[in-house]
Amino acid sequence: MLKCIKLTGIRTGLPLPSGGEMFWQLIVYFLIQDYASYWVHRLLHSNWGYEKIHHVHHEYSAPMGFAATYAHWSEILILGVPAFLGPALVPGHITNYWLCYLKRVHIMLFNAMQCRYDFSWSPTKFIPLYGGAEYHDYHHYVGCQSQSNFASVFTYFDYLYGTDKGYRSHKSIILRKMEETLERNGHHREGSYNSMTSQDFKSE
Repeated sequence: MLKCIKLTGIRTGLPLPSGGEMFWQLIVYFLIQDYASYWVHRLLHSNWGYEKIHHVHHEYSAPMGFAATYAHWSEILILGVPAFLGPALVPGHITNYWLCYLKRVHIMLFNAMQCRYDFSWSPTKFIPLYGGAEYHDYHHYVGCQSQSNFASVFTYFDYLYGTDKGYRSHKSIILRKMEETLERNGHHREGSYNSMTSQDFKSE
């Protein structure tokens, strides 16, 4: 592993990177990882990729925390490529690599813990373009034919490539149905559209 790291040009000795170098390299690493993860996930939804590999992860149509990392062994290996791609393309100090890696693990675990829950107090509500539990839940709700919401963390590539249109349409329908139901019952709108059941949507 150390030989691979040194071959890519990643520094392992002193001096440590400055705060500015850390900040900008982490931004670049996240952009590269998000882009690579988006396309890897999208390719896994091709006919071959889904049938041979990705169908295992989609056995749960309503994902929960314990199922977040439930996947085919080869998918675990494939998804490790984007994590190393940023530091390999833009080598810096190994400290930056580990900070980026730990941050991705932290985000993954946070997503797993709140999967199926859209907490109003979640700090991720204040992060622009952050997907979260609600966003990925829709991807699993659609199932094997899903061609939407491929983003791993941030949603900008789904928006740029138009792969979030189904989700946005779904959300607008659910919000409209919720507003109509609450209006009929004489209540004010509260909560998120996740409070509506799948059956409510399918009855539309």
